[in-house]
Amino acid sequence: MHAHLITLAIIGCALSLSAQDKNLYSPYTVESLMGDYGFIPRRTEIEPKISSDDNDLLLQVKKLATNEVPAAVQLLENKLLGDPDCSSVFDFALGTLQYKQGRLKEAVRSYEGALKKFPNFLRAQKNMAYVQIQLKDYPSATTSLTKTLTLGDADGATYGMLGFCNLMQGKYSSAENAYRFGLVRDPTSRAIRNGLVRCLEGMGRYQETIALLDELILENPAEQAYWLTQVNSLNQVGQEHRAIANLEILRRMNRATGPSLLLLGDLYLNLELPDRAYRAYETALDLDGNLPPAHYIRAANHLASQNATEAASRFAKQIQDKYGDLLAGVDKLQFLKLRARLFLHKKDYTSAVTMLETLVEKDPLDGEALLLLGRTHWAMQDTIKAGIAFERAARTDDQDLTSNALVEHARMLAEEGVKLNEAVQLLRRAQQIRPRNNVGAYLRAIEMAAKSQRTLEN
Repeated sequence: MHAHLITLAIIGCALSLSAQDKNLYSPYTVESLMGDYGFIPRRTEIEPKISSDDNDLLLQVKKLATNEVPAAVQLLENKLLGDPDCSSVFDFALGTLQYKQGRLKEAVRSYEGALKKFPNFLRAQKNMAYVQIQLKDYPSATTSLTKTLTLGDADGATYGMLGFCNLMQGKYSSAENAYRFGLVRDPTSRAIRNGLVRCLEGMGRYQETIALLDELILENPAEQAYWLTQVNSLNQVGQEHRAIANLEILRRMNRATGPSLLLLGDLYLNLELPDRAYRAYETALDLDGNLPPAHYIRAANHLASQNATEAASRFAKQIQDKYGDLLAGVDKLQFLKLRARLFLHKKDYTSAVTMLETLVEKDPLDGEALLLLGRTHWAMQDTIKAGIAFERAARTDDQDLTSNALVEHARMLAEEGVKLNEAVQLLRRAQQIRPRNNVGAYLRAIEMAAKSQRTLEN
């Protein structure tokens, strides 16, 4: 019953997790790539040569770059303007300083200038890839990293960035290959293993995802993101009890977030444990930095839908106490519907009708409120008003609500026992809109009853 809702909650957790820990799956730090501005040549096949005078100028730039970056940039720009054919090391140094200033697009152009002069300049190629990643230009970064690999740079960071670029383009298999090559070179890298987790999850290989996350959790037990990411995979393979255990561990570590506690409540409801679900929802509501009230109203509706009326009523009161007059718009309307449903459960029909009529007055096309109003009038044995409400609910655009309203109206007429033919017509309309086996069986029973009634009348 709650499987779809649980899936939504899981997705919500994953989205908030990604925003919460931006570095968890990101590539590598600028310090590991930009180096020392590339002033000292290393391998001649991948490093441009510079003269003694060029080296002196670069050392001057390096000194200025420590505390006076604009002056260092100006010195390089003057050099390139006065001597466009100078060593590509100057273009490289300018690109690195432009990156440091946050001028990413200009940095790419400077690296491109360096590579135009010296195509095998490995560090320019690799640094340009890093900047392209910052610009989210993943296709270009992929090309740059592939070129970097052909130039002989096959360290874990390079493969890790290549995996990241493929991952961001949805190329999970290619990303996995790159990450696995990276792990051969750097088997302890969290960044590479984090990326591999996302690849495996993206390809639906949840058992492998769980196993890899077991390793990461063992090494980093306080990392909230690992526990939550594993919860998603555990749910995908039907290991709800283990998913609950993960979330309970986070709660005991005081690392549980509002979304994770709401998910915990949903999972308990899925196991038909409404009391535990209520406690999880209550803890989520008590957290500082609350989610919007719609999340808690949804949770209260879940409790009500499992006939945990007392728990739902307590939680609704807590929502009212916390938010009070702050509820507005759609949230207010949904909360009124929830309270009306709870009054209906408690057979406080007068209070339920008052709330529902308020809702229908605000929105005459609110099919859900009309359906509840029909049920309430029916419970009060006012079949005329109930029939009017059901008819209005059946005219809304929501096909599920229309079908349900037709079925409810038919049930009411059938119970009266005098309008069986009309009930049959309503049920047939409901089946045309949304065929259901149980409704079909009920229709056949009413058809037989109507036929018997006609025979007796004749």
